[in-house]
Amino acid sequence: MKDDGPILMFDGLRGYGRCVAGEAMSAAIARCRQTGIVAVTLANAHHIGRVGAYGEMTSGAGSSRCTS
Repeated sequence: MKDDGPILMFDGLRGYGRCVAGEAMSAAIARCRQTGIVAVTLANAHHIGRVGAYGEMTSGAGSSRCTS
C-alpha cells in the first residue's frame, strides 16, 4: 500500500495471516538494514498467530539495529 523510506504499509488482501505477516516482517527487516529504523503496518489479514514470533524474527535477523 505504501513504501516511503522507513515506513511500510501492507495490505494482506485477506490472506492467511501468518504468511502475509511473515512477508511483511521480512520486508521490514530488510528495510531496517537499509535505513536503520522502520515502521510497518499490516491491514486486511486473517489472524497472524502469536505476536511474539515477529519480535523473534527481528532478533534472529542478527543485527541490533533491527531488533524490537
